[in-house]
Amino acid sequence: MPRMTSVQYEKKVREYLMSHLDNLVIHRLRTNKPITKQDLEALEAMLIRLGEDDGKTLLSGLLERTGAPSLPYFVRSLAA
Repeated sequence: MPRMTSVQYEKKVREYLMSHLDNLVIHRLRTNKPITKQDLEALEAMLIRLGEDDGKTLLSGLLERTGAPSLPYFVRSLAA
């Protein structure tokens, strides 16, 4: 049984992303600038940690539910 629901996780991810707009990777994604593979891996790892033990499953479920083909697409789709 997951400790966090998908709705709770999505809220937590959105809050994290919106409260870290000054993060270089998030800023670059939102302004459609290139990022490195390592940048993307670090952001993905942070979002997985937000979901605790179920983070990987919750993140992939979030992307699937929102119709985002990738994490960069999801980040870019958030309203400013």
